[in-house]
Amino acid sequence: MRTKIPGVYAAGDVRSKVVRQVTTATADGTIAGMDAIKYVLTLKK
Repeated sequence: MRTKIPGVYAAGDVRSKVVRQVTTATADGTIAGMDAIKYVLTLKK
């Protein structure tokens, strides 16, 4: 997160998209998994 300027750091949309895409994919997978668990639990009732 460090930039070429000492003491200046980058965060958010100005950062590399590769890391952000991995994080988004991980979060989406977690959400899908949680929704699948909720669905399976409704089938047991």
